[in-house]
Amino acid sequence: MNHSPSYLPFTSLFLILLLGSSCRPDIAEFENLDLLVDKEWQLVSIQRNNIEISEACNLDDVLFFTADSDFSHDQGSLDCFPNDDSEVEGRNWRFVRDYSTIRTVYVVRGNGVAILPRSWRFVNLNDTSMIWEEVVDPGDQNAIPEVRHFVH
Repeated sequence: MNHSPSYLPFTSLFLILLLGSSCRPDIAEFENLDLLVDKEWQLVSIQRNNIEISEACNLDDVLFFTADSDFSHDQGSLDCFPNDDSEVEGRNWRFVRDYSTIRTVYVVRGNGVAILPRSWRFVNLNDTSMIWEEVVDPGDQNAIPEVRHFVH
C-alpha cells in the first residue's frame, strides 16, 4: 500500500526549478557589465597550452553582448569551413558561478538544428581586452582548454 502524496513529484520539480534559477547570477548585478556589453569584441588569439592555434579565418570573428542577454557572433568574411553549409548563430548568454564564468549559446542550422552551449571562465576583462578560458569536462583527462583573447 502506497501512502505517498500524489503532489510530491510536482512539488519536488518546482523546488528544483526554483533553486536552479535562483542560483544563476543576475546580469544586471555584474559590477563590470559596462566593460562587456554594447561593444564589438574582435578575436585576436586562440591558444592551447600557450601555443597559438588561431587561423586567419578565426581572427575576423567579432562578438557582441547586450545587457538583455542577447549575443551575436559575426564570423567575418573569411570562412574556416568553406565546404560546410551550416549556419552558426550566437543566441544568448548568461553568467554562471559567481560571474566568473560566462555561458554562450549557439544555434547551428544545417541538416537539422542543434543547440551548442559553451562555457568560458574569465581570465581578464577590462575596457579594451577580454581573455577567457574554455571550461572543459573535468572528467576528460585529454581535454585541453582553449584560451581566447579579444580586443575592443
